[in-house]
Amino acid sequence: MTQRSISWTFLVAALVLCTAAAAATAKTKVCVVGDSLATNEKVPWPAVMAKLLGDDYEVRVFAANGLTVQTRTYRTIWGPPPRYEHVNARDYRGDITLVCFGANAAKPGNWSRKGEWVKMYKHLIGMYKGKDRKVYIVLPPPAATESPYGISRKILHEQTIPALKEIAKATGAEVIDAHTPLLGRTDVTCDDGLYPTPLGHEIIGKVVYMALTGKTVEIPAAPEPPTKEEIAAEDAAKHCKLPCVVALKPGESAVLTPEYVQNEKGDGPDGKGNTNDDTWQFWFELAHSPTTYHRLSLATRTLTPDQRQNGVPRRITGPVGGWLPNPKETEGWIFGTDWDGRGEGVWGDLKAQQVLAHPYVEKNSHCCLAISFRVPADGVYDVTATLTDLKSVNIPQMTGITWQVELAHDWNGEQSPKAYKIAAKGGPIGDGKGPDSGPVEAKGLECKKGDLIRLVIDPNKYWGTDLTKIDKLTITRVK
Repeated sequence: MTQRSISWTFLVAALVLCTAAAAATAKTKVCVVGDSLATNEKVPWPAVMAKLLGDDYEVRVFAANGLTVQTRTYRTIWGPPPRYEHVNARDYRGDITLVCFGANAAKPGNWSRKGEWVKMYKHLIGMYKGKDRKVYIVLPPPAATESPYGISRKILHEQTIPALKEIAKATGAEVIDAHTPLLGRTDVTCDDGLYPTPLGHEIIGKVVYMALTGKTVEIPAAPEPPTKEEIAAEDAAKHCKLPCVVALKPGESAVLTPEYVQNEKGDGPDGKGNTNDDTWQFWFELAHSPTTYHRLSLATRTLTPDQRQNGVPRRITGPVGGWLPNPKETEGWIFGTDWDGRGEGVWGDLKAQQVLAHPYVEKNSHCCLAISFRVPADGVYDVTATLTDLKSVNIPQMTGITWQVELAHDWNGEQSPKAYKIAAKGGPIGDGKGPDSGPVEAKGLECKKGDLIRLVIDPNKYWGTDLTKIDKLTITRVK
């Protein structure tokens, strides 16, 4: 053999070895082409998928915000590069192409040209298909609400998704359903109602990975659906920044604070004041008899300076809050009727961090004031507080304040029922015939959801200066 022949032999052998090595290390190329749903988060679903696929795959993403496959739109896949770099995806020639368009087509203006969208979608798939080259249509995730981006939830769910499935049939593309696994879940969509949360991206990435490989990975389970109480609390939070009593668990407590009393929107989800939907916090009442209660109906925050000083004609007379320690910094609830409104009602003093109550006697009728709490869940409850008579003076007519804790059943949502029992009572407090402060305690109240726990504060024959401070009125679910 000549030297020339030996050289050629070694060269051919080297080329064969290099070719074999290259073939052994060749990666499967995965092309993701789509809109911002494929790339909007810090860890979008293509990154989740790529990590699961491992080093044997090369994943490239060609996506941009707002894109659709129609030609006559501001953001179209057919726009010139480099503005829409992903049009070069066809030149990438992926072994697998994941086509992820559809959400922006569900804008009413775009969907009015559905025929063009279908035609161009089919044309796009044809560009990526080829011998040993597979194309998948990835269905877009669901929209939780009408999107602020102009995407119609109804169009997306009821028309666009079915149309994508028909396009797949017509073109021979396969469908990867990233839509159904996210339906009905509250933890997979951002507040805008459209973009997936990081958990949503994780689920989509895993769904696509399983479709490509046939392997199984665990999908995070959906949370338990919210209860009616939780939904009501969420609605309430839109009106009020106060903490919500949703469904107290054993060991948890609800505590009356000045912020509750100062809330001019009231306690309930409707945000309309101290009304009958107040199922999740405290509210405030006056009683003209042991069985007839009236909700305090007027928030002092809504009064003008003149009304605070002089009252509201034919409703409230006298300066509102005349007995209060910090009248200019104390807000609360009073009863909108024709009595003297100097101090009566329930007040929240943020400066002193006090809740203040002023029982009263009107037209010589026996009256008292109550703070009620509707039980949010079946269980056993304890009630504790401390009452202080702030205007304790030794006047013969004054006998001190008394209190009682009532448990009322068969609450009908309109007015307090006649059927109730006294769980505990105490007093008198103050007025020279007892200590200035005294405890409230009622333990082991067996309650059903919807029952009322009511702390009644009674001026006990004389209303004059019985302004009462209520410290840490606490309702605790024991079990």
